[in-house]
Amino acid sequence: MNRIAVIDIGSNTIKCLVATRNPEGRLTAVFEKTLPIRISTGISAAEPVLSHEALDAGSDAVAFLVHECVKRGPIDEFKIVATSAVRDATNQESFCRMVHQRAGQSVRILSGIEEAEFIGQGIQEDPSLDSIGENFCIADLGGGSLELLKVEGSQTTHSESLNIGTIRLTERFVPQPQNPMSEDEVKAIKNHTTNALVSSQFPLETPLVATGGVITVWRSMYAQAQGLELNEIPPELPVSDLAAWITRFGEIDWDARKAIPGLPIQRADVIPTGFVTLKALARIAGASQITHSFYNLRYGVAANALPK
Repeated sequence: MNRIAVIDIGSNTIKCLVATRNPEGRLTAVFEKTLPIRISTGISAAEPVLSHEALDAGSDAVAFLVHECVKRGPIDEFKIVATSAVRDATNQESFCRMVHQRAGQSVRILSGIEEAEFIGQGIQEDPSLDSIGENFCIADLGGGSLELLKVEGSQTTHSESLNIGTIRLTERFVPQPQNPMSEDEVKAIKNHTTNALVSSQFPLETPLVATGGVITVWRSMYAQAQGLELNEIPPELPVSDLAAWITRFGEIDWDARKAIPGLPIQRADVIPTGFVTLKALARIAGASQITHSFYNLRYGVAANALPK
């Protein structure tokens, strides 16, 4: 197998990756695309259901991405995976059936642990982390869940999936997400995240590496504030900057938030919750900085299908 296409059906976005391995054995991206399709509205309900709009938009998005991948050349195999939003939905079978009808591909719904393990595989393909050492922790904060891994000696020794994603927590603790975030809301999210992490007994330590939409947006905002592009700054981000943004989100209105350089409008409602969650995570890990990686679930699925 020389080329694989992976489509990741997440809570907040649907993304694709076409990847291969170069002659040195490195996993290499041939094509990537992200669609801001949020299928997870209502994810915090006791029995979450994907709405008719989510079923329609999500299956159409997958069909579109399949077409876009094929345009880039022959694909040996498609791997389409779904995470928290589909995993928790009571009508997940309807969604998978619609995807098969419109895209001609089957969907694999990942368990939380499977998701975490694929993320770990993806992170370990990141060449920019070669200098971080063999022992570190990984966090992937998505819309529906948080995946955690501990890597020791280049092997995953612990993995955990917690239902504390940004959309889930925003729906639960922030009734008016377009308003400035109140101190009570910050406290509620921080306490809930901290309790979930402590209860999990996950051995969270530094160095702390993170992937996912929240930290990617944070890195973009951090870069834009300095007049730079995302790729022009190092991947190590200071937690003090995260704290400063949380304070600012309590002071500015919705129009000002949407105008922040580097913050996509589609994520403006949930980013404050994501930042509070990341800060709580860093505090428990004892981390003064978090290292960002672009290598994520999609890279892990591709790496698993394209052995070295």
